Amino acid sequence: MQRAPKKVNIRVVGKAIYVFIISLFFYVSSCRTGAVKTSAAITPPADFIPLKIEQLISFGENYNGRFSSDSSRIIFIGRNRTKHKHMQVYEFDLKTRKDRRITFQDGEIFDATYAQKDNEIIYSSSTDEIKENPLFIKQALDKSRNIQGDGKGASLNISQSQKNLYGEALSFAEIYLSTSDGRKIRRLTESAGFDGQISPRPRSSEIAILSLRGQKKLLYLLNTTSRKLSIINTRGLNDEFPAFSADGKELLWSRGIDDLTKSEIWLSDPHGGKAKAIISGSGHHLDPAWHPNGEEVLFASNRDDASNFEVYAAKKDGSCIRRLTYQSGLDRSPQVSPDGKNLLFTSDRSGQLQLYLAEYNTQPCPTIIESVQSK
Repeated sequence: MQRAPKKVNIRVVGKAIYVFIISLFFYVSSCRTGAVKTSAAITPPADFIPLKIEQLISFGENYNGRFSSDSSRIIFIGRNRTKHKHMQVYEFDLKTRKDRRITFQDGEIFDATYAQKDNEIIYSSSTDEIKENPLFIKQALDKSRNIQGDGKGASLNISQSQKNLYGEALSFAEIYLSTSDGRKIRRLTESAGFDGQISPRPRSSEIAILSLRGQKKLLYLLNTTSRKLSIINTRGLNDEFPAFSADGKELLWSRGIDDLTKSEIWLSDPHGGKAKAIISGSGHHLDPAWHPNGEEVLFASNRDDASNFEVYAAKKDGSCIRRLTYQSGLDRSPQVSPDGKNLLFTSDRSGQLQLYLAEYNTQPCPTIIESVQSK
């Protein structure tokens, strides 16, 4: 006697298709929309002090690292691991040289940082947006239909306001706070669109964020206790990558100019007052970060070669710009440890995004110092 065919569980199949589409969307949108072409030969000047650079992790892709307050740990985003392909939060212990996974979500996580206390973290995730936003599902379906034969995704026809200054799509995401073990999760934002690029303000319950609401991309202060939002009045529609100083009294950010073909580093008070450009010139100047001494800033730029982003340092007034890395590829997201000893950055020099650590060396100032407004 023949057995009756098993009934197909429509819900299970539907959920599997849904997860596949979402994963496909994020895999494509997480790739750089304008791939960075690299130069073949890069030679540092004779007085350059070489950095002793160490790749921290050799499996998966790992990027956007931030130090803990005691400089002993790094929180970062990891993807393409053995047990998962999507982006999740990890922590790397510099003493044990081991990492651990913190988040276990069905959504993607775009950036993460320690909160005011190292036993709490703040991150930007799509875990709720993928369930709440019908437009997100439509875009995911559109993405899946536009996968080309070479395995690379065709870009959606989205406006520049829906991309960051690197040209990467800003997907739907909200901001969350949790304990450092990934538990006791609290949602801080509830608005369709992208909320991310988080920078906590030291000794405060406020964080600076970038928020894309409709077609407007603005910087905000978000109180993590009351969840109150207030606009950082930078008076620009293409201001991104906010970064608070160690004392919480000053704010750096990048501003896109000249039809977004270039960008500058700006400095202001926490509310956008007394704003001024401190670093400009040819190309882009992105991912600003502070040295803990409060007198130096770091950033990623293609100012020397339009096809190659490197890490730079400068004085807070924009003088003494010196290049810290000389490597074909994309070097970005620089951070100096709170004790001032180490430089952390992300690079694709190995063929995929990885975290790199080096002892922080102060390079000599150039003989000819270019003025901030010289170009």
